[in-house]
Amino acid sequence: MKPQSIFDRIVDALQPDGTLPRDFELAQSETAEIEGGSVRVGANVSESEPAAESAADPNNPGTVGTAGDPGASQDTGFPKVVRFANGAEDGIRIYHFGVTEAPDIAAEVSKIIRKDVKKHGTKPNPRLIELVRTHTALSLVDHLIQDISGNSRGIILANFAAYACRLAFESTDKELVKLGVALLGIMETEGEEEITQSLLTLAACDEFTLYVVTALMNRSDTDELLWQIAKNVCGWGKIHAVDRLEPSTEDIRNWILRDGLSNDVLDAYLALTVAEKGGLIDVLRKDTIDEELFSSILAIVDALIDEGPVAGISMYENAEEALEQFMRHVESRPGAPEIRSILTRLLEVLENPGELKLAPEVTETLKGKVTARLG
Repeated sequence: MKPQSIFDRIVDALQPDGTLPRDFELAQSETAEIEGGSVRVGANVSESEPAAESAADPNNPGTVGTAGDPGASQDTGFPKVVRFANGAEDGIRIYHFGVTEAPDIAAEVSKIIRKDVKKHGTKPNPRLIELVRTHTALSLVDHLIQDISGNSRGIILANFAAYACRLAFESTDKELVKLGVALLGIMETEGEEEITQSLLTLAACDEFTLYVVTALMNRSDTDELLWQIAKNVCGWGKIHAVDRLEPSTEDIRNWILRDGLSNDVLDAYLALTVAEKGGLIDVLRKDTIDEELFSSILAIVDALIDEGPVAGISMYENAEEALEQFMRHVESRPGAPEIRSILTRLLEVLENPGELKLAPEVTETLKGKVTARLG
């Protein structure tokens, strides 16, 4: 039986509201090895079984042994292989380690594609499949797109489109799907309703959202499409979509501020983006704020002062005024557990500001107000 494509699996799993079930996973074989070290990224990886432990060599106390063995290393039992949540592997690399680009490999892939698309209906070359699986689409697509879009001479558009669609919508390998989506991004897809809807279907899976969002840029309806995508994902896909979504209408801006922050990775990844694009300071300057919106603002401020995995309040241009206005609104409200919790963390930040540079008098005033409110 022919293996089911990733696209068809997503279609089958889609719910009536256009989202995927929270427990939707790609093929179980898709794992990745990581080197030692850690980074705070939220709940995005799950451990596989650790490698089998071997008895320590008594003549070499530095070798790995079983737990409790005097020769066991400190990381005995730590998994050498982890299973990433959808989109987590690419997201972690982008935000924390940087993308290891492979321009020479991308050039080779470009040559293979140019050869493949000379004839209609050609299946992807085995060498291309090997290269993309080995080096990952993330490391290749930027250089590949530059190479092909910079010199499209000799490429038959109809063949190229069919080839890209075959990769994106018929592949059983996630890296080939990403490659196909990236190739579709080179084409003019506006007005191609079937392709657009198929891309939106792939975007519902956080593993592919980044690539679809990038492919849909520079269209007249880009913001509406990205907004639709952002509302249908909740993990790394939402982070990528909101990060690239422009508040071109008041409805989009309002949604960003009210609903753009929350995600299944870590709210801090979007805090600064939401504060800036959602016009947080403009809302805080108002005399009153409705309770539903203020609940969202509480979450935004909490995420801004986190500054664990990414910069937040220290990079916010209006940090000083925003905190002052925030306290004004807090003082006009009755005490609530969530407010007290955020104020406790805010006080810790004010006492140990780190990269947050506030005027000394502002810091002291804020500390006094927070302390008084905490009682």
